[in-house]
Parts: sequence; C-alpha cells; structure tokens
Amino acid sequence: MKFKEGKIIEKLELEDGREVVARFVKPSDARGLMLLTNSLVDENAFLTRMEHHSLAQEKRIVKEYLKDSKKGKAVSFVLESNKKIIGSIGGTCQDGAMSHVIDIGIVIHKGFRGVGLGKKSLKFLIDLIKKNTRAEILRLHVYGSNKHAISLYKRFGFREVGIVKKCYKLKGKYHSRLIMVKYL
Repeated sequence: MKFKEGKIIEKLELEDGREVVARFVKPSDARGLMLLTNSLVDENAFLTRMEHHSLAQEKRIVKEYLKDSKKGKAVSFVLESNKKIIGSIGGTCQDGAMSHVIDIGIVIHKGFRGVGLGKKSLKFLIDLIKKNTRAEILRLHVYGSNKHAISLYKRFGFREVGIVKKCYKLKGKYHSRLIMVKYL
C-alpha cells in the first residue's frame, strides 16, 4: 500500500455504533495528536512520556513520522471520529540485522475504550503489516500493570518474552515493562 498523507484506509464501526476512520497521518494532525497525547498524560494513562508536548514538539514528531513513512520505514495512522483525533496506531521498522522486526504502538482516548476500537485497530494494523511488509516479528512494550492491553495483545497471539522490573515510575510507583512479540 502506497503512503499518501491523509488518505483514508479503513472505516471501523464500533460496538456502540460510532464510526471511526483510520487514515494516514498528515502535517495538520500535529495539533490533534498533541491534544490526544496531553489528555492521556492528564489521565495518567500508561505512557512513557509524562509531560505535555507543545505544538512545536508535536510538529517535529509528525514530521519524522512522515519522513519515515515516505521511506517505507514506518506506518502511522490516526483514528478519527467526527473529524477529531481519538487515537493513533502505527509501526516502525528496525534497521540492519533487525530489519525484519516492526515495533508497534497504539493509544486510544478514554472515551473510545471498551467499545472494540483497540481490537479492530490492532487487527487492521497487523493485517496491513502482513500484506505490505516483509516483517517476521511484531514487537511492543507495555506496562506490566496494564492488564486490559496485555489481554488484548495475547488474544492476537502476542506473547511475553521479557520483563524489565521497575522500568517505569508513575506517580511515585514503579511498574514493570513487558516486552511482547508476535511471530508472523
């Protein structure tokens, strides 16, 4: 599948009837992605970054995503509902001897959790990677205390291959980092 900024790739219907559009990232998404991420920081969601990003910082991140996407090194999608970014999902290819490994990530606004969006988005991403890359391994990192995410990943065939104890410190409490992989 050829990357094209802003191109709609999939329409997903959620269990509660809402529709979400998955599309490629475009430069003007920086503000919406910043608002999404900052809302996740505010709710103390399971993120590695714990501080708000400025619009300038998010613009730099989006610029890197776009550069890597055009080179075929990454795929990054926004999830939109009613023209508002409510999630992000993507994968980044590794280099050299690990070029067969893609690191994936997913974030979803709390108002869209528990209605099947994580499941549909992850299936969509895995299918897209299988059809359009030579990836052999999908890898992700997740907080050991994020039981909902771990359960979802296991349903899709991911398995735990490593753990880093006390890797994350959130509000003074340590959390382990699980490393999970799916062999394609």
